[in-house]
Amino acid sequence: MKILFLIFSLFVSSQAVAQSLQQQINAAEAAGGGIVQLPCGTFTNNGFPVALPPLVTIKGSGACTAIPAVVTKYPTVRTYYLSIQDLYIQPSLINSPYIAIDFRNVTQAYIKNVVIPCSTTNYQTGLLLAYTSQYALVENLYACTTVDAVELYSGANQNTFIGGKLSSPIGFN
Repeated sequence: MKILFLIFSLFVSSQAVAQSLQQQINAAEAAGGGIVQLPCGTFTNNGFPVALPPLVTIKGSGACTAIPAVVTKYPTVRTYYLSIQDLYIQPSLINSPYIAIDFRNVTQAYIKNVVIPCSTTNYQTGLLLAYTSQYALVENLYACTTVDAVELYSGANQNTFIGGKLSSPIGFN
């Protein structure tokens, strides 16, 4: 799986205002997948979540790299190999902070070193895995939410969680 992510790499600087974060991600998808590496900084998407397609990784530089919510680009069909790493999911960067990471119908997701902070506009759900969400590996997720830090819904199974800290319980529906 890691070889697929190394096919194409985009390095985005904080000063790169010519293309939005979503445009960088779309370029990686058009190239067949890859890593969009982000330096420290705040990256917005005009108040909307970032739509992550298959075979694309968003890799930040740690908690100094802030982005809005992340959703799968194709939520109604089974999608494979989405990855986010070393990021800070900032609620104030999105118009309606409901779900920080919406990986419904994503099989073989990888989430590593992601912080969803406590703030005055908390997300209700930190991570949603639903329907055909299987075989996700979640390492060091730190989530502060108002309802469920992690929600496993209707068919999500065989997912692995290692380390991290959750402010609220895991919801099972």
